[in-house]
Amino acid sequence: MPWPERELKRWLTSHTTVSFPNMPNFTLAARPLKSINVMRLPLLSEYVHKAVAEVLSSFIAPNAFTIDAARIIMVCLRFFRVKGG
Repeated sequence: MPWPERELKRWLTSHTTVSFPNMPNFTLAARPLKSINVMRLPLLSEYVHKAVAEVLSSFIAPNAFTIDAARIIMVCLRFFRVKGG
């Protein structure tokens, strides 16, 4: 493991627990091929909004989701090092 990654791994927490105190407000847009916003279609908009709200409800306290934050940051660093040169 190269030096910067080794140092970050040492200082970063390995697991982080994420949850929301209440349901977050969100707005969705979907523009396939840069055309109209298909989320303005009544049935589709309602269906997608309910699906996203259902997924988000599993992250509202007391429920939580634990992630390996250090690993995610390491993957991002490797990706940007490769992409950025």
